[in-house]
Amino acid sequence: MLKVELSLKSHIKAAKFQEVFFFKNAFLTICCFLSEETLKVRMSTKPMMFFLNTNISIPCLTSEYSTSQLDINNMRITWYLKTQDTDQEKILFTFIAGNHCPFRVGSYMLESEIKKGNAVLFLTKIQLEETGLYRCQVTVTPDDAQGTASLEVVAQPSVSLFPNEVTIESDKEKTLTCGVRKYYPHSLDIKWIKISKDNQVTTVRGEDICIEASVKNDDGTFNISSKLRVQPSLQDNGNVYRCVVNHRSLTDSILLDTTLTVTAPKLDISTLVGSVIASVVACLLLGLIAFLYIKRYKPLPPKIIPFRGSLEMKHLEETVLNYHIMGFHPKPITINFYLKHPQEKGENFLLE
Repeated sequence: MLKVELSLKSHIKAAKFQEVFFFKNAFLTICCFLSEETLKVRMSTKPMMFFLNTNISIPCLTSEYSTSQLDINNMRITWYLKTQDTDQEKILFTFIAGNHCPFRVGSYMLESEIKKGNAVLFLTKIQLEETGLYRCQVTVTPDDAQGTASLEVVAQPSVSLFPNEVTIESDKEKTLTCGVRKYYPHSLDIKWIKISKDNQVTTVRGEDICIEASVKNDDGTFNISSKLRVQPSLQDNGNVYRCVVNHRSLTDSILLDTTLTVTAPKLDISTLVGSVIASVVACLLLGLIAFLYIKRYKPLPPKIIPFRGSLEMKHLEETVLNYHIMGFHPKPITINFYLKHPQEKGENFLLE
């Protein structure tokens, strides 16, 4: 009886030990399963802005992997781009188990960065048409993760003001030109302000400003110019006109100034001599016109030079009397001849 009882107690203890061991293993298995790390990809949550024709990099950080360095032989990385002009993605770069395959000229990745968990993509000379949504897909067998980042390409404007110094006579007109070149995107703000000698700032009236139509360059950027017409008085001497340019690519406004130097009108000797000569010529011309008018069109009475000397006339014989008539105008003339007897008071009409 004693042996049987001892044997039975031994079997009970063994069964309890196996039950505890089973639950302990199950608990450890569940804990390990719950604590198993999952691959994650982290990219910029804010839109990234880059300047045209610069070399850029787009980070793609991986985390939650078990080793200190990733085994690139067990990795696949693919970079995609979806631009604003299309809904379809295109592949930029693939990295498969150490093999590099660029689909975009000037794109590359570094294995040293990949091993440290940064699947960063490098792009040289970024262009305006590469604005869009970039997607980084990372596979570390057997896990897979991806992330996206928005990228915008802009071009900072180049601004010039001509002339940068102005010397002008009072009440004369001058045009100032503020030129803006090679900017993108198209939206741009140009304004003019006037700063007086006592530092009073006023916005220039729009009626004095002319903004020309923008011109698109071959690389997709734009050019535009704004012209300001000024007609200063002597009181405007020393005033400053400022061109102010604002654009999305700028953190601060671009400010360009030009200072006015206003002088009193100068006596131009050449202009004075020219005026005198013109006056003399005009007087001569008027005199000539008056002379020709008088000579040609004004009526003038005739001058008669009668026959002088003694003239003997014989009874019943023909006699010729000569008279000179001159200096008359117009040409048609009527000539009447009369005879006056010494003994008579009146005259007798002879001939017309």
